Amino acid sequence: MNSKVSFFILAILCLAISCQESIDNDDEKIIRAKLKEKNLRYTNDILKICRQGIIQNAERYVDSLFAEQIQLTLNDTIYFPSKPERPATKDTVTWNDTIRIAPIFEQKK
Repeated sequence: MNSKVSFFILAILCLAISCQESIDNDDEKIIRAKLKEKNLRYTNDILKICRQGIIQNAERYVDSLFAEQIQLTLNDTIYFPSKPERPATKDTVTWNDTIRIAPIFEQKK
């Protein structure tokens, strides 16, 4: 019987606790504003970390390009002069050849 009485008291206690007054609208607005501010701060922190990571990766990539270019110029010890420019021609070159070319293979008749 003690268990029935304790169960009854527990049920009444649960009902009494659940019938409390709800949160005021002002308190709810303050809570929502604080949550929104906290979420915005979290989002900004994540974006800041992402941007820093992207900038670091870009700097590493650019530095490697510069290092590779410097290494190529240091390793290039053979100097090749540039090609001379072609002299300007006044007229077109003509070829006067009066010799007739003989066929390589003779045709059988």
